[in-house]
Amino acid sequence: MHEITIIEMDDGADGNLTYLGKDLPADMDEIMKAAAGADVPKPYIAHSYSFRLNGLNGKITGPQKLEELNGFAGHLAELSEYERVKLEGAVALTGCRTISDCQTLMYNLDCFELTPNAGDYESLGRHMSEKVLADALKEIPPELMAHFSYELLGQLKFDDDRSVFVRGHLVRDTERPRSHLESIGDHLAYALKMRLCSDANPDGVWLKFPMPCDEEFPNDITKESSEVLVAMAALKVDSIDECRAVECVSEYSSLNRCLNAHAGLPLKDLLWKAQTFGYAEGELGANGRMPYKTFAAAMEYEDCSDIDMAVDITQNLRCYDFAPDAESYARNYLERKGVDQMLASCFDLKAIGEKLAEQSNARATAHGLIARNGNDFVFDYYQPKPTQQEQEMIEIRLFCPLEIKTDPDSILGEENGMAVNEFGYAVISNYTAADYEDKILEALQKEHMPEEGDKGLAHYLNDESLAAKVSYIWPTVENWRGELWGVMEIKATGELNQQEMKELTEWCLGQLSDGLGEGFEQRPVRTGQGDLYVSFWHSGGDYFLKPEQELKGMGPVSHEPEPEQGPEITMGGMQ
Repeated sequence: MHEITIIEMDDGADGNLTYLGKDLPADMDEIMKAAAGADVPKPYIAHSYSFRLNGLNGKITGPQKLEELNGFAGHLAELSEYERVKLEGAVALTGCRTISDCQTLMYNLDCFELTPNAGDYESLGRHMSEKVLADALKEIPPELMAHFSYELLGQLKFDDDRSVFVRGHLVRDTERPRSHLESIGDHLAYALKMRLCSDANPDGVWLKFPMPCDEEFPNDITKESSEVLVAMAALKVDSIDECRAVECVSEYSSLNRCLNAHAGLPLKDLLWKAQTFGYAEGELGANGRMPYKTFAAAMEYEDCSDIDMAVDITQNLRCYDFAPDAESYARNYLERKGVDQMLASCFDLKAIGEKLAEQSNARATAHGLIARNGNDFVFDYYQPKPTQQEQEMIEIRLFCPLEIKTDPDSILGEENGMAVNEFGYAVISNYTAADYEDKILEALQKEHMPEEGDKGLAHYLNDESLAAKVSYIWPTVENWRGELWGVMEIKATGELNQQEMKELTEWCLGQLSDGLGEGFEQRPVRTGQGDLYVSFWHSGGDYFLKPEQELKGMGPVSHEPEPEQGPEITMGGMQ
């Protein structure tokens, strides 16, 4: 949003002026390019310009260097609505006429008091009677107060030399001693600022945190903060519920996403969180001090976009090992190990620091190296999401019919073979196969590969969503109603939705038909009465892969051949 509009520039020819129409603040290279394009020579001098902050128009006039105007516009853009009203009042009360004087006023805004919603004598009188003189008038009954002149009280309390009405508010000069201007940029710093807008004011206004309040943690910040009341007046609303937060800006860039992290939160609660963070961050000290640097690095390390988490980080800096560079990282480590400075100087500190950083998974940030240490992180504000181990683990079991074959010349084949298939194998019934359940289970365990660890086939999941939830998949067999069935045992964290369940079932079907299942059916299961070849998949129309509840909730399952129609994959309950 622009703060100053350059209208005319000195063209260097006998005082003639050239129209420019450039909004500030802007990139200086862009500004100079625009000036050069308008044939304005160096030095770039603006003669005519206007301020978005109306109280400055007619006050700061005359030729100004374009670079100085642009810097001033940048400082104006950093002001909250509360500070803007204060500045307008300060300029009116002091007769400020130069950019330098105005920047000094910015540096001394705490020397001015602002009374919100007291923009005329009557509203000032009512404010005084309710906030300042309430005890003096508390014994007067309402019927007599009806004859009280609030306007007159406002006139009596208004100090013509030290007070001014500005856009519906009162600004008063406290006449406290003013400080000499040092770094205006650092002085305008903030922990977080938030832009609110409304239907009546879609461009919105800025709030800075922490905001000045009568209490550090007020019960209702929307009623007890002058800054919020001034913002509400500019937004032309009667309730904070009529406003919405549309943008956040912080020195800690990850907090720029805090509106997403707190989506759906009532604005009143969001402002309270921001205020709490503002105070907590302020306790870390000035920029450059070690607690501040550790915090800034920790914010980057955690990629923290949640305000509550940011507050907790300010209180848990002991949980981080931080150093501005590799050598300092090594010195800190050696000091903890009892190595004095003389001995430490004998080490290649840079090499040690880099090695230690790698071992501790330290991350390089804009502020230095940082890593979590073993200290317990205490959460007072943020509610961390349960880890995968902490979340409720559910078990999903998908059943399928088995096709089990043997050599027709074996004892099993001769005594139990129902038919000889096209490949010359005798197919035996799943009732007979149930007697060899232990042998088949033992053979399945031998299929485990070392890289699969305790995840089994879940090790090969490529879908990120499923991989985040599913921690274990492995085929097994189970005797149900005297028959041996194939089972895919699955462990997952949290409930899977219908689409996830469909995708997982299809993935398991692929494993049974072309993955582990294809290899397993070609390896014999030794029984002593003949080798078994166990298939978890076949192409017949009676094949299915379905949840346990869906299968066991049905009546007896017939395995009589049906018309060819492809495998059935059904969704259903989980446990």
